[in-house]
Amino acid sequence: MSRGSTPVFVTGLGAISPAGAGKDRLWDDLCTATTRFEELKPIYPGMKPGILSGRVPDAARESAHALTGHRTSYGTARSASLFAEYAALEALADAGFTPGHPALRNAVVCVGSSDGQADALEDVVAGRCGPGESGSYSSYSIADDVARAVGSVGPAFTVHNTCASANVALSCALELLRAGVADTAVVGGVDPYSEKNLIGFNTLQAIGPVACRPFAKDRRYVTPSEGAGFLVLQTEKALGSSGSPHAELLASAVNNDASHPTAPDPDGVASCHRMALAQAGLDAADIDVHLRPRNREPRQRQHRGCHLQGPLPPGSDHGCQGDRRPPDGRCRSGRSGGLVHVPPAQAGAAHEHRPRRPGTGHQSGHRRPAGPARTALRAEQRLRIRRQQRDQHLQERHMTDVFSEGSPLRLSVDGPLAVLTMDSPPKNLFDHAMWDAWKAALRRLGDNPPRGLLIRAKGPVVSAGVDVEIFRRMAPEDAEGFWAEQLATTQALENLPFPTVFAAHSLTLTAAFELALACDLVVATASARFGLVERVVGFTPAMGGTQRLAERAGPGRARELVMTGKLYRATTMERWGVVNEIMELATFQDDAYAYAMRLASGPTRAHAATKQVVRRFLAGGTPLADAALPGIAAEVSGSEDHRRSVDAFLSEGPGHETVCHGR
Repeated sequence: MSRGSTPVFVTGLGAISPAGAGKDRLWDDLCTATTRFEELKPIYPGMKPGILSGRVPDAARESAHALTGHRTSYGTARSASLFAEYAALEALADAGFTPGHPALRNAVVCVGSSDGQADALEDVVAGRCGPGESGSYSSYSIADDVARAVGSVGPAFTVHNTCASANVALSCALELLRAGVADTAVVGGVDPYSEKNLIGFNTLQAIGPVACRPFAKDRRYVTPSEGAGFLVLQTEKALGSSGSPHAELLASAVNNDASHPTAPDPDGVASCHRMALAQAGLDAADIDVHLRPRNREPRQRQHRGCHLQGPLPPGSDHGCQGDRRPPDGRCRSGRSGGLVHVPPAQAGAAHEHRPRRPGTGHQSGHRRPAGPARTALRAEQRLRIRRQQRDQHLQERHMTDVFSEGSPLRLSVDGPLAVLTMDSPPKNLFDHAMWDAWKAALRRLGDNPPRGLLIRAKGPVVSAGVDVEIFRRMAPEDAEGFWAEQLATTQALENLPFPTVFAAHSLTLTAAFELALACDLVVATASARFGLVERVVGFTPAMGGTQRLAERAGPGRARELVMTGKLYRATTMERWGVVNEIMELATFQDDAYAYAMRLASGPTRAHAATKQVVRRFLAGGTPLADAALPGIAAEVSGSEDHRRSVDAFLSEGPGHETVCHGR
């Protein structure tokens, strides 16, 4: 499949694996070379003990059930459909979409699977349930289930090419996009735990007690595992001028040599690489990073020259080799599914990491360089240090949750910092329960003020906005009073006398975005998207978002964002002055927490004074702020933190580490 004239970009990533639910967990394991293989119990008489395999943890399954739900109208979700739907929905959120988005209506859905709905068929064959109780077990049902989950009525199909299935699916989706069938594709690979798979490999003596080491000269076994990995692919037309993709997919190549049931033919693998390079218009000299690990034990590998942005589908390997970076800052790579899973069919692809568009890159002096400039080894060290610091901090401080179980919000107090978490999966919608919880939380924060507040969310999205049922059920005569209450929530958050930080890891719409604009500072991942999309229901932002966006970005930008209803990436919002800092996705929760904790541990009364001065300026410009400033400064001058900090500065210099107490 040649590169053609239609550029195709990777805009979303999602995964569920033995590492857990979510691409971040998989990425953490990749950075730290952590394996999750477990010893299997023999599944038939005579099967030797000690064979290794990888299973998706129960907690990850629960997360997948919570996100996908049980759509009983079209059957019980078996493992393959469950995993595939979860990974696809996470990839959608990473790309800034919600299920049912108009851009997804005609999207291509292509799923690669070696074993299909194996557990459903095996349950029937083993007599554990009848055919009517097993749910759907046709292989096609996986793609059908994913299409329903994402809201697509476009082409949907499942391909089977043993262990190269996901790579073949990727190639098919790429070809359909370049042929103009669609502008968006949801594509990936999935396989569940399969007894027939294990029995077959065991009969071939291809599985055993030693973990898979596919690139070692003395390799002996494969290690069957389960999970799913999905991508969202978009053409340049669908991406638009404000898009900021993870990578561009240049070419794919597939061959079918079937040389051996469990070991790839080196010549077949090499031919796949050559085809992918030729179709991408590249040659060997253009390749700076090969996604092929060196022959070393996992914890001794040196990863240099590339920092992957997230997981690739099953059938791809993750590792970096080489010590050169091209002068244009790009990171090109070749990969082959045959290098990982030893299939009869070989598949390969070439992709290119493209730098962010001008103005969206990591250019400010206080920010860290972009991913490809970092190494996986440094990422491992960084993660380990941060987790050690976090564990130590939690041992030193008492954390309490002051909301009952089942509430859509959780409010925790960690020393000087309060943490407010939206936790109403899968979309964190603003309904009556969510708004009531916000009001209760803000009353509690006002009655017992901490010294800082971090607002964040659990789940694949920060919030998909307001529950549309609110609009349908609202009588016109009740509207003014209702929206006055919600605006008062925004104002209460804005008027808190301590620093407030909103952390957006993903899609942040309408009410959630309006509350973010009421916070002092907003931090986000590069893949997060923001929008005031009330126009789709013929409405306007009614919690103060329009005017607060105008404060930060200017009235012209506010009109653009509200009237068009478009979604904007965090990198764009940073340029506009709406987002204050972009943080890495892999360590976002820890980084956002540390960012807020630093503010909460600072001079609280001085921070409150800063907020007062800014509000005076917004209310009446520089003259009003000037008139209020002497009295505000006098109040801060009498604070204990100010006096102790002055003494410390004079005795220790500007690098002093005086602890502030908020007094």
